[in-house]
Amino acid sequence: MRSIVAVCLFLFATIEVNAQNIAKAEYFFDADPGQGNGFNLPVTPGANVNFTSNIPVSALSNGFHTLGVRVKQNGGVWSLFEARGFYISTPSSNTTNLSKAEYYIDTDPGQGNGTPIAIPAGANSSFVFTVPTTSLSAGFHFIAVRVKDLTARWSLFEARGFFITTTTTNVSNIIAAEYFYDLDPGNGAGTLISVTPGATTTFTVPLPIGSLTPGFHFLGVRVKASGGKWSIFESRGFYVSGALTNAPAIAGAEYFFDSDPGAGSGIALTIPTGNQSNFNVTLPIDGLASGFHFLTIRIKDSAGRWGQFETRGFYVYEQNPSAGDIVAAEYFIDTDPGQGLALPTAVTTPGLNINQIFPLQITGVSPGSHKLGFRVRDSEGIWSEPKISDITVLNCTPPSVPNAVPATTCTVAV
Repeated sequence: MRSIVAVCLFLFATIEVNAQNIAKAEYFFDADPGQGNGFNLPVTPGANVNFTSNIPVSALSNGFHTLGVRVKQNGGVWSLFEARGFYISTPSSNTTNLSKAEYYIDTDPGQGNGTPIAIPAGANSSFVFTVPTTSLSAGFHFIAVRVKDLTARWSLFEARGFFITTTTTNVSNIIAAEYFYDLDPGNGAGTLISVTPGATTTFTVPLPIGSLTPGFHFLGVRVKASGGKWSIFESRGFYVSGALTNAPAIAGAEYFFDSDPGAGSGIALTIPTGNQSNFNVTLPIDGLASGFHFLTIRIKDSAGRWGQFETRGFYVYEQNPSAGDIVAAEYFIDTDPGQGLALPTAVTTPGLNINQIFPLQITGVSPGSHKLGFRVRDSEGIWSEPKISDITVLNCTPPSVPNAVPATTCTVAV
């Protein structure tokens, strides 16, 4: 059965003498069913709750989903929910190289029917392209981009919103700004921020939070042009706690892989102590199975309180201690035809490591900048990932020996 592990740390502090304890927790997928109508999560009541739960996802379809979690105080007040996105997919082996890309605006015409984008082939492809917008009406639009691999499988699309304004010669100056917390009171009804009028404006302002309750909140900021139009607001989340003015110094740290053993039960890290702590550590992964894993680190202050943890995903590749010698190599210019289909070049002395100069056949390659891809194969038949280098073909000259076999000598700068 497929499942995800939701690791949730909720810290509710208060400046009141008698703090409310967290008594209940619940979760839901995608659509919020309303407070109290989600799936129950067993927790141990307390002012601070730290729990790990296995949440089944077998009923969910493949694709993107959202997990929402919230808690309730014993006074009956529910918190805002904390949401995290995740993706359910069918198992996949080694991915192939990218071969095509396309984009569309607003309406998906279907895979393969978008506007093509010229991209460099490879397992990873970075590209910049220009999108004409002259035919689009003023207002909000969405641009979506997706790519296709060598096995003709299209990726999910990645979408971004943008706004088209009516053409104007002189853009209005910014003359006002305002902010609000949590709920939008409407354009012009927020708390004013003093700004210097201009086409652009940069400002730093202290914002009072004394009236906010402990917990998660959102700050929204927007500006107004001299023509009276308000911008879309920009929002950021933050957390208000009942902590003292001077927070205790950092005194310790720990880490764990995948499953949270509980605060204080992770693997201890030796770090510099103080109000701030910057450190680099080497972590052993010998006991981890091949596949995706998560590394989590959290810190503890001098008062013995653990902070929220920070998590990063990573992938462990299986290594064969008796890997075969490198016995073959191949290269390609610009476009990767796939493993075993590029131009072969002989390995003179097979071994775990090779050091030799390989001749390249670049007859017919036009002068200018190109991409050179090179990979090797071991005696087990496993190909490496291609090493991509930028090269420049400087010039090509015909053979100087009369009646020689036709050939062309080209100079390459790497």
